[in-house]
Amino acid sequence: MLTRIASYITIMLIENGSITSENRELYQYGFLMGIAQIINLITTLIIGILFRMPLESFFFLLSFMTLRIYTGGYHSSTHSGCYILSVVLTVSVLTAGKYIIAAGLNYLCVALGIIGIILVIWLAPVEDCNKSMDQIGKKVFRKRSMISLVIWFVVMIVLFFTPFQNITFILCVSLFAIGVAAVCGLFKNYIINKRVQKATEVS
Repeated sequence: MLTRIASYITIMLIENGSITSENRELYQYGFLMGIAQIINLITTLIIGILFRMPLESFFFLLSFMTLRIYTGGYHSSTHSGCYILSVVLTVSVLTAGKYIIAAGLNYLCVALGIIGIILVIWLAPVEDCNKSMDQIGKKVFRKRSMISLVIWFVVMIVLFFTPFQNITFILCVSLFAIGVAAVCGLFKNYIINKRVQKATEVS
């Protein structure tokens, strides 16, 4: 569905002379990613409103997107699968954060955040098995992931001393989720590489 919409927009712009047909695939991919991000943003904000946590949901999405792009980790092979995982993750993080905060167990959020930070520092970047990176690419992504991590750590510290303290705890849970995604990505790569290795040995 999203691919068709992106294709339609691309064709329309080519016919209008706004873009050239030579770069059709590049523009189509860009529109596809843009549409997917907009849908994710709208869905996350709707979930946040339903949970009465609109600001928390916005900061969660922003932190998750800006860190995940560089840290890597588990990715679904389809856009629909990615969307479903995104919804499940958003609901899980907001639910966990909401009940932990309500129970007064803020230290648990902090502990989860520390675990997430350790996992990101230790593992990032985790490349997708279908999109390998060279050594230069890995160094660039690792540097950017560390910079993003530092920026969000500073944001969390600042928010902790404001009336929006709860956002800090949600961001801690978000960091944990990012760390878990990195571990799951490694596990997925290991399984796929094992299958490829077995197939090669059989042939």
